[in-house]
Parts: sequence; structure tokens; C-alpha cells
Amino acid sequence: MGQGQEEPIILFIGRFDPLKGLNRLFEAVAQLKDLGRLRLMVIGGDENGDPRSRHLRQMASDLGIDRRVDFIGRIDHEHLPAYYGAADAVVIPSYYESFGLVGLEALACGRPVVSTPVGVIADLAERNNPGVVMTQFSPASFARGIEFTLGNLSSMGAERIRAAVSKYNWPIVAEAVQGEYQKLFVEESKAFHPCCCSGGRPEDGPWPNRHHAGHSTAACHTVADHSCCI
Repeated sequence: MGQGQEEPIILFIGRFDPLKGLNRLFEAVAQLKDLGRLRLMVIGGDENGDPRSRHLRQMASDLGIDRRVDFIGRIDHEHLPAYYGAADAVVIPSYYESFGLVGLEALACGRPVVSTPVGVIADLAERNNPGVVMTQFSPASFARGIEFTLGNLSSMGAERIRAAVSKYNWPIVAEAVQGEYQKLFVEESKAFHPCCCSGGRPEDGPWPNRHHAGHSTAACHTVADHSCCI
């Protein structure tokens, strides 16, 4: 499955929430009549008895695409790479995403994304072109994005797509987080020092205008010198 098969596969992963834009995606798939063998895998949602799940299944039936949509259900995160790998493209039709982890994971698996301009994907796609970001929110626009992406898979290349998210690997992220904490520590150290602002000993209570004998204000304002606070 995936990458060049006669039956192209697009993948959606997410909650069955109106903000995720599944209604727009279903309408887009219905317009792709020239891709009659296109299949949409939908991962997420609750059991069939959930009202949102029933609504989406009915919508797929009303649009005449129920045989082209596979409702997979919930999948444990550790098994998602197999589904990313089986897809030709990952679709993100959301109206809003705070970050866009699904898009990031798709790119890390070497799969292009077709997305609305939400979360981090808009920036990644603008700089690296690992898919298509639609600036218009209509189903027709999203359908064109899907068709374009599936027609240009060979020019994208899995390695090029993975390179778009190289800065998000864990060692780089951990280093960035550590740097932010270090900056915060330095700023907080400059703003407040027990030896200068409260007398240095919690049991002494507030003592803003005095210092321990033999210690200057300058000495107290250094991060390394906390001997006056003992």
C-alpha cells in the first residue's frame, strides 16, 4: 500500500470534532471523481454508537463516498507509523490546530501533507514544500490540493520530506528547552536574591534594606555567590 499504488490512499488522524474539518474533507473527496479509486482512511473517534461517528458515516453515505472511506477507529500511538507508511498523503483539513502534531509525524515518516494553514505546518510547507497548504478553506480548494499532491509524489521524495522536520528531533528539542530554562534561571536570579531582599534566612522574615556583614550588593547579585544566604 501507499506510494504509487493504483489505489491512492489519503489518511486522516484526529478527533471527530467539528474543528477538525472532516465535513470539508468528505466534501472534497466527493468532488474527486477523476480519482475514483481514491481511498480515505479515517483514524480516530469513538465507537459506532457515538453520535459524531454516526453523523460522519451518514454524511459519507449521503455524499456517495461510503465505499471509499474506511473508518479504522482508534489506534494506539505506537502503531501509527504503519498507517503513515501505508498512505500516499496525510490530510489535515482542520479549522484550528494549536501545533499540528499529526502533520509533523507525517513528515517525519516521509509522507506529504495536504493541510489548511494551521499550526506549525504552514511554516514548514512554506519553507520546505513537503506538501500543499491551502489558503482557501473551501472543499473545492482542498480537493485540488489532494489531486495536486497525489499527482506529484515522485517529485517530493521521502528523504526531502523528512528533512523538513529535522530540527524537531528530540536531541535538538531537548537542547532548546534546556536553553530556555537556563535563560529563565538567569533572569530570575537577577530579579530576586534572598540575601539582598529578605535578609538571607527565611526565619528572619523580610529585611529589604540590610545585607549580611561583609557582603556587598554587587556580590549578592551574582548567580554563583550564595554564601551570604546560608
